[in-house]
Amino acid sequence: MYTIAVKFVRFEDVHLGDLFGATGVYVLWDARAQARPTYIGEGHILKRLSYHSQRDGRRFAHPIDGYVAVISGSTRGVHKTESRAVESVLLEVARETDREPTVNVRPGNATAISSLLNRHPTLRIEVRGWDPLRPPGEGTALQGAKDMKVRLLRDNNFTLEHGWRLRRKRVGPA
Repeated sequence: MYTIAVKFVRFEDVHLGDLFGATGVYVLWDARAQARPTYIGEGHILKRLSYHSQRDGRRFAHPIDGYVAVISGSTRGVHKTESRAVESVLLEVARETDREPTVNVRPGNATAISSLLNRHPTLRIEVRGWDPLRPPGEGTALQGAKDMKVRLLRDNNFTLEHGWRLRRKRVGPA
């Protein structure tokens, strides 16, 4: 089993110095987002956030809030692959639970998952900290960890198990 441990931290709790040169996953919630995140991404965090503010500024309503998880502590040189795998699996969990981001265009990078599963039959992503699929204003710290497990099938497809339930539909005032 290949395990990736991620801890999502709210933007307001992140020390900017910790993000210099850091690779990881981020979840953006803009002012219009109520039940679904606006964007789930990965990469060099400060570079990607800067890219979104310059290139995609019109797609995001301000203010923007969210979560970030730095991928570190694993074998040198695999942070990008691990970040891509976490992003891809999180996008799939979001799709399965009716929390698919409103702005993401691409589904994620399945080759990152495949490359990790080529050497291990199961990929386990242990999510700690804050639930990135809940709006930051309503979010709660996770009690323990939520696991996302991806298993390779014989036909080169994957199965996914996770600890999230289908999103509850919001009911407006009567």
